[in-house]
Amino acid sequence: MRGNAGLSDRRAREAEDLAIAHGFRDVILRLNFDRSVKHLLDGDLAAAEAAIRRYGFDAAEAGAVQHQISALRFLGYTLLYAGRFPEAATAVDRALELSESSGERWNRSELFGLRARAALELADLATADTLINRAAASLRDGDITAIQEVNSHLGAIRAAQGRDAEAESALRRGLQVVADTEYNLPKAEAALELATFLAERQRFDEARALCDEFGGLTERLGWKRLSVAFAETRRTISERQAT
Repeated sequence: MRGNAGLSDRRAREAEDLAIAHGFRDVILRLNFDRSVKHLLDGDLAAAEAAIRRYGFDAAEAGAVQHQISALRFLGYTLLYAGRFPEAATAVDRALELSESSGERWNRSELFGLRARAALELADLATADTLINRAAASLRDGDITAIQEVNSHLGAIRAAQGRDAEAESALRRGLQVVADTEYNLPKAEAALELATFLAERQRFDEARALCDEFGGLTERLGWKRLSVAFAETRRTISERQAT
C-alpha cells in the first residue's frame, strides 16, 4: 500500500524461501496473492485475472477459507475494472456467502461496498443503496482502509442518486481518513473518486489539483492503472474547460 516495490520484492523473496523450506503453505498463498495484486496496479487485467484465479484454486485446495474470500474479492475488483459487471457481482456474492458462513470479518465491509458498486454499474440503484448501507453499518472503528473504500463507493452511489451534498461529504471522508497515513494506494483511489466527482460538476481547479498531486504519486510509484485514470480525468477537465 505504500508503494515501496523494491523493498517489498526483496522481503517477499526472503519470505518465500523460508516458507518453502519449512512448508508454510499459508505464507506461500499470501505471497501469491501479493503478486496477483501487482498485476492490478500495472493495469494488466488479463494477467491479474489469471493469477487471482490460480490463487483462489490453490486456496480452495488448501481449505484456506480466508484466502478464498480474498481471491474472490480481488477477482471482483478485476472484473469491475474490466467492465464485466455481472461477473464481478457473481464473484463478490460468492465471497459474501463464504464470509458470512465462516464468520470472517476481515473483508466484510469492503465486500458489501464492492457489491454495491457492481449494482451501481448495473444500473440497479435500489440494490446499490441497500448494500452500501449494509457496508456502512458493518464498518469497525479504526479500520481506516475499509472506511475509505466504503465512503468512496457511498459517494459514487449518492452522486448517481442526485444527492450531491451527501456524495461530496462521503468522498471527502474517504480521502480524509487516510490522508495523513502512509497508505498511498487508498489515498490515490479516494482522490481519484473525488477528482472525478468535482470534474463532472465543473469544479475544475480542485479536481486538477487532486489529479496533479495524486496522479503524480501514482506515476512515481509505477501504478499504471491509476496513473492512466488520473490522466483521463485531466483530459476531461481540459476538454470541458475548452468548450
